[in-house]
Amino acid sequence: MRCKKCGEELEEGAKFCSRCGEPVERQKKKPKKKKESAEVKRPEKKKEAEKYAEKKEKVKKKPEKIEVPAEGSAEMIEKKYEEVMKAEEKEAVSEPASPEVPAEKKRSTVLIVIGVLIFLFVVIAVVGFYYLYYLPSQVVFSDEFETLDSRVWGMLRKGDNLLVKAQGGELVVRNGAVYLKRDVGNDYIIECGVNVIGVSDKNGWGGIIFRMGTSGSYILQLAPDLDRIVLRRHPGYLIVRKDIKLEKGRWYLVAVKAEGENLACFINHKQIIGIKDIGLAKGGVGLESGNATVLFRDFVIK
Repeated sequence: MRCKKCGEELEEGAKFCSRCGEPVERQKKKPKKKKESAEVKRPEKKKEAEKYAEKKEKVKKKPEKIEVPAEGSAEMIEKKYEEVMKAEEKEAVSEPASPEVPAEKKRSTVLIVIGVLIFLFVVIAVVGFYYLYYLPSQVVFSDEFETLDSRVWGMLRKGDNLLVKAQGGELVVRNGAVYLKRDVGNDYIIECGVNVIGVSDKNGWGGIIFRMGTSGSYILQLAPDLDRIVLRRHPGYLIVRKDIKLEKGRWYLVAVKAEGENLACFINHKQIIGIKDIGLAKGGVGLESGNATVLFRDFVIK
């Protein structure tokens, strides 16, 4: 330690300077206490000192004033536009484009759709046909020919070697005709199974009588030896004749539809004849055979 007045080196524990006599106690000054920040206590360790310096800088540093652009200003509009564009870019990256469907797959899909539509059309047609021809509520008369009831059926015409009888659910008629005694109206559908099992000559036939009255009747005739179906107005007037392959001893579902002046004839659900005729507008129904032995079954009127 040196004397502050003369610069002489002082001995340890000396109270006065040996050169100038200046007291040593006056020269000793108490070390000044450094002011510490009120906000942060100064640490002694190195790591804590670094944290202390950072905190001190934050205390001294004043927050800068942030200018926010006004709503609707050009800056705000531009900022929102940029945000929207960035969002769209992210979506475009995150959502990959759907792969292109091969032409063969598209073609197979179209074929499947067409197949489904055709199937639905067939189902609708079958259901419609059922409701038109087989709906039980539409049946106004039916006979399975377990017996031949004289209160229901009457003899219309008789020929040589006549035979009319019911046996085993079938009505056998040879060279004769029977008619239904009940009134079934003028517009109807008649259905009946018809089987020409034998003929006495090639012109032999069996068939259905409809719109039978005092002035005549319509007769639909099946002639298997001639491979022919004939629609005529009795007596003796030919309306239409159709050639169709027929066999003796084979059952055919024969149907006649009379509606006003429209007449239609069907074999096994297929329309063979369709005409307009105003000759006979009303009348009853019956069954007949000419020069043949014919079986009838499942007679229905709708």
